[in-house]
Amino acid sequence: MTDPHSDRPHTDRWLSLLAAGLVLGVITATIIVWITAPTGPAQFTITTDAITTAATPQRIDVEVTNTGGTVATDVVVRATFTDGTETDQTLAWISPGETAQLVFYPPGPDIRAEIIVVSYVPDD
Repeated sequence: MTDPHSDRPHTDRWLSLLAAGLVLGVITATIIVWITAPTGPAQFTITTDAITTAATPQRIDVEVTNTGGTVATDVVVRATFTDGTETDQTLAWISPGETAQLVFYPPGPDIRAEIIVVSYVPDD
């Protein structure tokens, strides 16, 4: 007659190794995320797309992404149009890695714009 508990030490050993491997994997992943996380002050990248169709008035869709390591509040985004006019829009906040979307409407047809972030308040 065989002992029904004879395989138990092997099963316990494999379960212990599996649990240790899982814990080690979680710790490693946490360290990698921590090391590769953005640091430093807020930095911005801006992507624009001008849209002109019969159904949609001329507009400029803007995406502002915070690529820095801190939250930026009261982010002022300015559109300077080729006719010399300017208009500002303010974003309440943008977290690190977050993208906010804005729309600017040029004052006339065939007018282009330069879009920049003119100011923000760092939220350390």
